[in-house]
Amino acid sequence: MSGDSYTIGAVVLMAGQSTRMVNGNKLLQFIPGSGVVEEIVAEQTIRAIQQASFSPIVVVTGHDATEIEKVVEPLGVQCLYNPQYIEGMGTSISVAFEQIDSWDAALLALGDMPFVSSAVYSTLRRTAAQYPKQIIVPTYNGKRGHPVVFPSQFFPQLRLCTGDVGAKRILQSNLEHIRFVEVNDESIFWDVDTRALLNRYAKAQQDPQSQERIVQEWRRDVPAL
Repeated sequence: MSGDSYTIGAVVLMAGQSTRMVNGNKLLQFIPGSGVVEEIVAEQTIRAIQQASFSPIVVVTGHDATEIEKVVEPLGVQCLYNPQYIEGMGTSISVAFEQIDSWDAALLALGDMPFVSSAVYSTLRRTAAQYPKQIIVPTYNGKRGHPVVFPSQFFPQLRLCTGDVGAKRILQSNLEHIRFVEVNDESIFWDVDTRALLNRYAKAQQDPQSQERIVQEWRRDVPAL
């Protein structure tokens, strides 16, 4: 199927309470060393998705909604407010997909993963167009990461998401419909829950020579990965 005739939008989840970031909302943090003008986490996440030609893009807000909307709306995205955001990620997924019925597929992305590259997003988009009935999941060294592309036949199930489980149950119950795509990018695991993680990932991205050492330190500190 031609990518040009296949509509793949993006749903970006930005409603969480950001409880582990002591300096405020993680989505509103500046990324150190990201350029002459430092970008904010939410902004960099959206720009990478846009560079991979996902359109339209829907951002689900909740906690600090007004401040996040000020950052992302100038980028041309649509914002949806989730009044039940405190109940968990699943409610944000449900809110978004209640409004979506004309897309062929949807990228489901986390707003706190600003280091996922546009190249990874592009790979997912191309693969989704090639396999329009499959759920597309990126892997690195065989381990699953984010984001994920869902074809439209799964939208009814996404509308039923609740609580803090998100779309995990859909993946677990549809293993035969998943197509894994190996990417050479460990950032598919990198969410910036704390300032220390944000600083570490930013340094790893900007300094390729020290990236292996930095990532090894990160793996040591996050043994559950």
